[in-house]
Amino acid sequence: MAPPRLTGKDWPRIRHDYEETDKPNLVICAEHGISASTLRNRVRQWNWTPRRPPVPAQGPPLPEIEAPPIHEAPLVPSGPASALAPAAAAPVSAADMARYAAAAALLAERPVRLDDAALMVPRLQSAIARMLPAIEVTLAQLASVLAHPREVERAARTLAGLTRTLRELNAMLNQYPAAKRDEDDEFFAADLQKLERMAVVSEAYRRGILKDD
Repeated sequence: MAPPRLTGKDWPRIRHDYEETDKPNLVICAEHGISASTLRNRVRQWNWTPRRPPVPAQGPPLPEIEAPPIHEAPLVPSGPASALAPAAAAPVSAADMARYAAAAALLAERPVRLDDAALMVPRLQSAIARMLPAIEVTLAQLASVLAHPREVERAARTLAGLTRTLRELNAMLNQYPAAKRDEDDEFFAADLQKLERMAVVSEAYRRGILKDD
């Protein structure tokens, strides 16, 4: 319902003061003898240009805050199992296995001569020394609890090939006259026996012959 019209009021002048000047509303009301509520009603009902846009019932939308990307940390098991699987260990490639096997086959074809001992024995020992780290890496892969069954199967085949090649190299090394033994030879023989035992135990675990309690 429209409010009663107040006679004796200069509404065009009041509208001009409201829309075209910077006079405060209280000053306009005091000059023209009207209340602030009356002025607000006239602005709303007679569609005067409001001095400020009306405040919406709903507030402004919340600013969009882009969440930082979440970087998932790799799952690293704790305990002895993580120590058995070095992160930087690289698997033995098929090319390395083929090269070791080919070297063993070439050495086996050569006739053994006594005068070749000084030349061949260091080469055989060097080849065996290169095989040992590869076997250790493969054993670590077999012992990893995070390895996929397919990776375990491939590592087991790799270990079998490396162990076979290692035995062939060791057999050829035994064909040459034994040189003067020193402390390094004893350590080398002990490491070789330890790795061979580990290879046998790992193969037994893979075939289910041995199981953890």
